[in-house]
Amino acid sequence: MPFFEYKCADCGHTFTMLQSRDAAREGHVCPGCSGHKTARVFSTFASAVKGNSAAMSCPSAPAGGCPHAGSCGCGRPH
Repeated sequence: MPFFEYKCADCGHTFTMLQSRDAAREGHVCPGCSGHKTARVFSTFASAVKGNSAAMSCPSAPAGGCPHAGSCGCGRPH
């Protein structure tokens, strides 16, 4: 079963629920305020990336990593 994120229209609290894909998309109880004005929202996911993270974060980095030691100005964390 997948995890789904919901947001409460009353208090703005976002929470996650483990449920089937066929479950209702709205009307669940908010753990923040106990309200029922909740709706499923689009959620992001995390993914592990293997390799040199500095090279992956700098688009102009060579295979050995970012030659600028984090100060290349590409706007991405090194």
